[in-house]
Amino acid sequence: MRVLDDELVIYNETTGSTHHLSVLGSVVMQALVRYPDGIAFHDLVRAISDDEGALVDDELEGAVARALDGLAALGLAVAIDR
Repeated sequence: MRVLDDELVIYNETTGSTHHLSVLGSVVMQALVRYPDGIAFHDLVRAISDDEGALVDDELEGAVARALDGLAALGLAVAIDR
């Protein structure tokens, strides 16, 4: 995982793919890395809002959920329950 020109780039050793993440995807991924043993969805949203100064609301929760789904589809994260 590297930050290049304000963009998070991740190489997935399992698939051999390199991924350039969106801004929100980058924020979510960096938050997940801080919690290697896992973090509850609402705690993740709260951590992101604290880091980014955003208000926790349905819009932020939906955006984080979509970002998690995208990271899971790439094999970079696993969402268990929300």
